[in-house]
Amino acid sequence: MARGNSKSVTTNKGGRPTVITPETIKKLESVFQLGVTDEVACDYAEIAASTFYDHLNKNEDFRRKMRAAKNYARIAAGAVVVEAIKNKDVNTARWWLEKKYPNEFCGRVDSSSLEFRQGDRSITFKVTRGE
Repeated sequence: MARGNSKSVTTNKGGRPTVITPETIKKLESVFQLGVTDEVACDYAEIAASTFYDHLNKNEDFRRKMRAAKNYARIAAGAVVVEAIKNKDVNTARWWLEKKYPNEFCGRVDSSSLEFRQGDRSITFKVTRGE
């Protein structure tokens, strides 16, 4: 480790030290799970973006970990949406259908129901209050 450098480094086989340490990977994963950009994650982990991209291109395990971390927020948000739909939240169902199937969603929508039609099938969500 270079004098004055408090960051731990590991050495590649026969190569120069790398700043992509297990601690750096954990930092990157933790902020990617929050949905931040590559630039923000690199700043947080105190590495250059070029270092991040070089490692991403050369290391399949690192690439897999970063992809999984980046997908975490998407999956967590999707779980919240699905849970709301299971609880018969018509507004969330309407929003999801419009976003997920913009070309197929052609139902009638009013303040108390949502109808989704595809071919000869239809699904209707109705809001009832206190009934």
